[in-house]
Amino acid sequence: MESLREVSVHSLETALLALGDPLLWRRARRVITEIDSVRVTVDLIHKEAFDSIGDVFDASRRSMRDDFEISCPELDLAVDTACSSGA
Repeated sequence: MESLREVSVHSLETALLALGDPLLWRRARRVITEIDSVRVTVDLIHKEAFDSIGDVFDASRRSMRDDFEISCPELDLAVDTACSSGA
């Protein structure tokens, strides 16, 4: 394997075990799941299942926050507020 884009979500756990380092594991999981999120979103758009796209975006944001650690309390509050208001 030369690239994380070659790893499917279905083989994620097996592929990540080889990394060993928990930080590397989380970063790689973020990349692999985000690639899959794009594929899922495109599929949902083609199916016109627009109501389901928000769930994919929310999972992506959580991964960005938890696995890549690139969020901040202000952003988390803004997203949480928007989600709780039904926006």
